[in-house]
Amino acid sequence: MDSGKISSIIAAKRKALGLTQQALAERLHISFQAVSKWENGTANPDIEMLPQIAGILGTTTDALLGYSAAAVSIYEARYQGEGYYWGLVPNRLCYEVLMKKPPVKPWHVLDIGCGEGGIV
Repeated sequence: MDSGKISSIIAAKRKALGLTQQALAERLHISFQAVSKWENGTANPDIEMLPQIAGILGTTTDALLGYSAAAVSIYEARYQGEGYYWGLVPNRLCYEVLMKKPPVKPWHVLDIGCGEGGIV
């Protein structure tokens, strides 16, 4: 991780949302000193925390790390609005439906609403 890049991105996103270091730290269940270290570039967040940090700051893990997609496909663009969420666990009911009536063509998890991309 480029600590200079991630530190400035976290600080900028946090400030844009009007969050203090303490408020961000509380939402992450860590000390405000840890957030301070991230923002001054003396430490980086644990990689496991990046999705949670990105979620709170309203961005992506790629953006936190300073990456930007060159182009977004039409398929991906459909799921970037605020009406969609990116879950971690597929919906159990979805699997039950698929077991009873398997798809006849390839499907993406987002196409069938199995826990990711569903409208909140």
